[in-house]
Amino acid sequence: MLLEKAKEKGVFVGYEATTAGGIPVIRTISQQLQVNDIQRVQAILNGTSNFILSEMREKHLPFEEALEIARQHGYAEADPGNDVEGQDAFCKLMILSRLVFGTQPDWEKVEVEGIGGLSLADIEKADRKGLRYKHIADIYRDGGTLKASVKPVLIPSEHALYAVEGVNNAVTIYGSLVGKITLTGPGAGKFPTASAMIEDFAAGYRPVPQLDAVS
Repeated sequence: MLLEKAKEKGVFVGYEATTAGGIPVIRTISQQLQVNDIQRVQAILNGTSNFILSEMREKHLPFEEALEIARQHGYAEADPGNDVEGQDAFCKLMILSRLVFGTQPDWEKVEVEGIGGLSLADIEKADRKGLRYKHIADIYRDGGTLKASVKPVLIPSEHALYAVEGVNNAVTIYGSLVGKITLTGPGAGKFPTASAMIEDFAAGYRPVPQLDAVS
């Protein structure tokens, strides 16, 4: 509704702060990658989940203890369900889908899995093999169909998202000309969010493409 009204009135709605905190991913895609056919986006879009997975691996803590530390630091809400169950990352992925591909996949067909099912034993077993679990949001074209998922994925050390730790977010973009690029930075917090909002305000005279209204 808001985006429809903005389009009717010919005004700009900035949405950089909706996705990946202080990382300028919206503006990078819309302004710096205009001649690229973006084939895929893989990302860590929720700092709470990423922090918990980092704490579990680095400090050998079970999920509940790592979650409690996230709460103490203010990284997790009193009800962290949207974060740890993947709904927050799913919504952000759908924003990126609309921006990159001009559409979204069928929401009911997107696999969304949280990190609560990962045990300390799972984390430690992966670590011994040089692998890490990351809560990855992934979207790509498969023929004429968009496929997407948000779930814990085991990745090797050469993966672009392997070293993204703590509350940081990261977005890896696969472009037809530029190849693979990764943007990394703070995914939450008042200053990164404020930075994104002010940048949108300052750039209002050169707005990024508007998302179509989502039903």
